[in-house]
Amino acid sequence: MMSFSRRVGAIRRPWLMVAVLVSAIALMLGMTTALSSNKAHAEGSRDTLRPGCTWDAAAYWVQKCTVHSNAMNKDIPVQIQAANGNGNAGLYILGGFAGPTNSSGWIDWAHAQNIFVDDNITKVFPLGGKASFYTDWEKPSTSADGTQTYKWDTFLSSELPAYLQANFGVSPTNNAVAGMSMGGTGAMNLAAHHPNQFRQVSSFSGYLATSNPIMRMGIAGAMLGNGGYRIDQMWTGDRIRQNDPTKNAAAYRNTDVYISAATGWWNPQDDFFANPVYSVSVMGMEAVSRVTTTQFEGALRAQGINPTIDYPLAGVHNWTNWREELIKVRPRILQATQSAAGQGVPEGDKPLTGDPGSRSATVPGVRGDDVSPAAQNDAAATGGDVQRAVENSHQDQ
Repeated sequence: MMSFSRRVGAIRRPWLMVAVLVSAIALMLGMTTALSSNKAHAEGSRDTLRPGCTWDAAAYWVQKCTVHSNAMNKDIPVQIQAANGNGNAGLYILGGFAGPTNSSGWIDWAHAQNIFVDDNITKVFPLGGKASFYTDWEKPSTSADGTQTYKWDTFLSSELPAYLQANFGVSPTNNAVAGMSMGGTGAMNLAAHHPNQFRQVSSFSGYLATSNPIMRMGIAGAMLGNGGYRIDQMWTGDRIRQNDPTKNAAAYRNTDVYISAATGWWNPQDDFFANPVYSVSVMGMEAVSRVTTTQFEGALRAQGINPTIDYPLAGVHNWTNWREELIKVRPRILQATQSAAGQGVPEGDKPLTGDPGSRSATVPGVRGDDVSPAAQNDAAATGGDVQRAVENSHQDQ
C-alpha cells in the first residue's frame, strides 16, 4: 500500500506541473506584451520611416507614403507627419479643388507641418482627389483627366484609418478633420457621416450649403470649367441633401465645430495688382463661402449647437487666410483629441530651420535633405515673391 507521504507527493505533482505551466504561459504573455509595447512605440516614433514611405523634402519629419485603395483600385499618395510623443490622435487635413498629387498646398504654402511640429498628433495630408469633394461618387468620373472611380469617403473613413492604425498608431476614433474650400465641404461631410471617427471638424472657406440650387449651379460650373468634371456623376437624388452640411446640422451635436470665412475684401498683406483677374476671382469665391458658412451656422444654432466661428473683416480665398485659421484652431484640435503638445509653439508657428532662402539648410526628420523650394519661399504668407505666390496658390486650390 502507498504510504501517506507518497500519496501526498503524487497529488502534489500534477498541481506542480500546472503551476509550472501557468508560470510559463504568464512569462510568454509578458514577453508578448513587452514586444507589442515596443512595436507600438516604434510605430509611434516620428524618427521611424514607415512601410511604403520615403522622407519628404518638406522636412519636419514629414513622410510621403503610398496607401492602396481597393475601392478606387489605385495607390493614393499621402503626406504624413507622425506625432511627437507616440500619441494616438490624428488630424486629417484636406486640400482644395485642384487636388495636387505631388505635395499638399497645406505643406507648401500654409506650412502646416511647421505649425504642429511639436504636437502629439499625427498630421495626414491626402493627395489627389481633384474636384472630388472627398466623397463617394455615384458613377465613375469621366473628365479630361480620364475615367476615374472616386470613392474618397470610403478611403478616408476605412482604408486610410486602417493603414494609419497599423503603421502610425493612430486610433480610428480619436481624430479631427479640417479642410479649405472644397476640402472644407468634404471635412464637414466626413464628420457628419462618421461621428465616431472625428471628434473635431474645421472648415475654412468651405461651401456648406451645397443643395442650394444657385450654389449647386456654381459648383457644377466650376467642375466643368476645370477639367470637365460632372456634378451629376457625383450626387443625385437624395444624396444631394445627404451631402449638404446645412441640411444635416443635427449630425454635429457631439462634435466640436469650427467654421470660418472672410468677407472677400482684399487683405493688406497681399498685392491685389500682382494678378487682378485672379484677385477678383478669389474675392468672389470667399464672399460666396461666407454666405454659405453663415447659413450653416444658423442651421447649427437652430439645433441648439454652438459652433466656434471666425469671420475676419478682411481676407480672400487664399493661403494667407487659411494658414491663419489653422493657427487659430490648433488649440481646439489638440483639446478635442486630447493630444497634449510637446514643447509647444506659443503662437502656433515656428520659424524654418536654417536660412529659409538657402537650399542647403538641414532640417529635422530628413537627415541631409534640403528644405523644399516651396517651403523656402514663404511668399504666400509674407508677400515676398507675390507673383509666384499668386500663381502657385491658385494652382494648389
